[in-house]
Amino acid sequence: MENARYRQFGDAVIRGYRGYEESEMKVYERIVRVCIEASDAEICNGLNRDTIVSRINESKPKVRLSDVSAALNRLEKLQSERSISPLIISYNRESRKVQLVDRELLFYRKYGKPTWPCEESNSTDQFSQQTLPLDN
Repeated sequence: MENARYRQFGDAVIRGYRGYEESEMKVYERIVRVCIEASDAEICNGLNRDTIVSRINESKPKVRLSDVSAALNRLEKLQSERSISPLIISYNRESRKVQLVDRELLFYRKYGKPTWPCEESNSTDQFSQQTLPLDN
C-alpha cells in the first residue's frame, strides 16, 4: 500500500505541470531527490531552500534560485491536484523550508527498500541508482 502511495507521489511531483518546459520538470525531480536523500532529522526539521538549491547545484546543469523557489511555491498545489492526500512534503514560504508532513515516509524509506522514479530517470543529470540512505 505504501509503495503505491509514495510511488504516486514521486511520479506526480517529478512530472510537474503539463505544458511547462522539460527543464522545469527537472527542477521538481531534483527537489524530490534532495528531499528523499535528506536525513530523517533534516527532512523533519525542514530543509532550507538555500540548502536545496546548493545540493541541486552540486551536479550539472545548474538551476536558478528563482526556478527552485517557483517550484517550491507550487509543491502543495501540485500534490493536491494529483490526489496525493495527505501531503507528503510541504513548503513553508515564511521559513523557506521544506518539511515532511507524512512521517510514515521515514519508516517506508528505511524498511520498504523503495526505488524512486527520479532514480530511474534517464535525465542528463541522472543521479546514482543506489537505494536511499537510511539516516545520514
